[in-house]
Amino acid sequence: MVQAFLKRINAIAAVTAFALAALVGSQISEFMQQYTQNMAGRLAEAQLAVDGIIHRADSADMPVYEYLDEFTSAKNPVFQQEGVALRATIDRASGLQEAYRAITNAGMLEKPFIFALHVNGTIAGDVFRHFKPAVPVDTASLLYAATTGLFGVVLYELAKLLGLVPVRMVRRFRRPRPKG
Repeated sequence: MVQAFLKRINAIAAVTAFALAALVGSQISEFMQQYTQNMAGRLAEAQLAVDGIIHRADSADMPVYEYLDEFTSAKNPVFQQEGVALRATIDRASGLQEAYRAITNAGMLEKPFIFALHVNGTIAGDVFRHFKPAVPVDTASLLYAATTGLFGVVLYELAKLLGLVPVRMVRRFRRPRPKG
């Protein structure tokens, strides 16, 4: 009787592991979508700053990188720091653009992996703090939920094998079999 009870507990634990992992996995698509929207806003702001730099370079009848070199090669450290900041603004916009394109152009199956390669910790943290879960109805969310659910069960079974889950109790409560 105790053995049957413990087997049921084990089965319930496996289903719970599947459900929790699937719940988390079902939100992957929504998180990536909210992340991409946030990134698009930051990219638009960065691009406005770059456009301003380009406009000032054009007004000085200089190519952008020559304009930046004027700052970084200046004798005054204030101008040198400004040149470094302007380059950082351009580099940031370029990096955001590259990541945005990679994530938005990725296919359904590769998107989580491309996202992981290009994720920005600051943006992800901001999105996570303001994250609004959604009920998944798209194919990607359902696929991610099923995949992570199965992954959750695999992790549970692995935890059992490693002795992190007390399944050994089942053996301890077995009745001794009569000899004979």
